[in-house]
Amino acid sequence: MSKIACVLSCGCPESSIDSARVENFLKENGWNTTSSFKKADLTIFRACALTELEEEESLEIIRKIKAEKKADARLIVWGCLPRINPEALKREYDGITFGEREIEALNEIVGAKKPIQEIDANCLTPAFPLYKGISRHLPGNLYTRAADRFDVTKLGHPTFFIKVSTGCLGECTFCGVRKSRGTILSKSIDRVLCEFRNGLSNGFKYFGLLATDLGAYGRDQGYTLVDLLKE
Repeated sequence: MSKIACVLSCGCPESSIDSARVENFLKENGWNTTSSFKKADLTIFRACALTELEEEESLEIIRKIKAEKKADARLIVWGCLPRINPEALKREYDGITFGEREIEALNEIVGAKKPIQEIDANCLTPAFPLYKGISRHLPGNLYTRAADRFDVTKLGHPTFFIKVSTGCLGECTFCGVRKSRGTILSKSIDRVLCEFRNGLSNGFKYFGLLATDLGAYGRDQGYTLVDLLKE
């Protein structure tokens, strides 16, 4: 089969860098990438479900991709929605799904020679541009789409992003993220430093640390965010 992939994301910056990692993974394994799902043989969409509004946005994106993709193209939906509200997803989509903690499933799906465990990403993928959009039906600034909230071009300078951990230590009743991302899972300080030095060697002066709960970084490995910052 042809090997042209489109990697899409909606939701938070952590989801965006997760998708950038998937895109890097595909490139490392011989795939070409496109920004248009209509041209792709494989579309991998990371779906958000943090709130009811973002869940509906994800479902609307899935409906759009299904309606407009090439007839023989494959669609994979992963991320928070399959773990937070799988029932809602099943009403729109019956294909392959997995959560962040099962991302290694991609190795088998694409027959990877370089596994995703060896892949990092240090940029953010753009948010999916909704053509209809649910936000325009809401009054005032009640809801601002992820594309507006997390437009990194507004930072005014190139930024090298490092995802340092995922998950959190909380068990908040109102929060669905724990269902998706689980308890805290941190990168080692050495691995973070390796990415940091790579950014420095490429001329970056501004760095952004990303996590589900940055303040909980390292607690699963016996150190803290302060220890990382000192290094």
